[in-house]
Amino acid sequence: MRSSLSFSYGQMRDIIRNRSADVIVVSYPKSGRTWHRLALGAYVAKLSGLELSKALDTRKLTAKAGLPVVTYSHNGANFLDNVGPAHPFVASRLLWMNKRVVLLLRDPRDVLVSSYHHATERSRTFSGSLSAFVRNPATGIDKIMVALHAWKNNMNSASDVLIQSYESMHKDHQSALEDAVRFCGFGQPDSTIIDQCVEMSTFGRMQKFEEESFFDHGSMKGRKNLSGSKAGAKVREGRIGGYAGQMAAEDIAYVNERMKHLGNPFPDYLTFP
Repeated sequence: MRSSLSFSYGQMRDIIRNRSADVIVVSYPKSGRTWHRLALGAYVAKLSGLELSKALDTRKLTAKAGLPVVTYSHNGANFLDNVGPAHPFVASRLLWMNKRVVLLLRDPRDVLVSSYHHATERSRTFSGSLSAFVRNPATGIDKIMVALHAWKNNMNSASDVLIQSYESMHKDHQSALEDAVRFCGFGQPDSTIIDQCVEMSTFGRMQKFEEESFFDHGSMKGRKNLSGSKAGAKVREGRIGGYAGQMAAEDIAYVNERMKHLGNPFPDYLTFP
C-alpha cells in the first residue's frame, strides 16, 4: 500500500485539480464509477462528434466539447492507501465546497468483495484473506462507512447534489443516464444517443472493450489485470448481492454488525441489514 505521506500529497493535489471542474462525481472504488463514466463520456463524445476512445477522460472530453467540465474522484476514500478512516483527507469536505456533486453509492458488502479482488489480483496492494481485508481499518467496512457518513455531512457544502446508486443504474440505466446528463448541464437528453450509450455500456461490451484496450485510459487497460483471471479484470461481474456467494458466513455477520452499529446515512438509496 502507498504511504500516508504520498496519500496526503495525492489527495491534496486531487482537491486542487478538481477546483476547476464544474461537476465532480464522487464514489468509493468499485461502486460503478467506470460504468457511470463510460456511459456519460460516450454520451458527450457522440453528442459532440469527438473520439469515442477518449470517452473515459471526461475532464478533457467535456472541456473540448465546450460543456461543463466533469471529473471523477474517490475523495481520499479507497482501499489502496495505508491509512485508516480517521485520516483527514478521507472524504474531505474541501473537495465539495460550492461544487455540483454526483454521489455514486453501492451496497458496501458488494464493494468489499469487488475491492478485495482488485487489491489482490489487479493492483497487488493486499495479500491477505478476504476475512482480513474486511476487518482491516485501511481497507475494510469501517473505512467505507466513515466515508458514507462524511459524504452525507458534506452535502451541505456542495452547491447541488445528485445521488445515484449502482442498484438503481441496474434497474433503469436509461433514466439514470438521463438524470446525470441533465444534472451535469448537457441540456435535454437525446434519447437516441442515450439508448446507444446504454447499449455500449452493458457489462459484456465493457469486458470486450477492456480485453481490447479500446479506451485511451489506464483504468480500462486489459494489461493491468496482473493475475490474468476474470476476478482480476476491471470489469468483473456487475452483479447485485454477489457478496453472498463469496464472503464467509462469519464475515457477512461481522460486516452486517458494523453496518447496523454505524447506521445507514442513505436509507433511500442503500438497504442495510
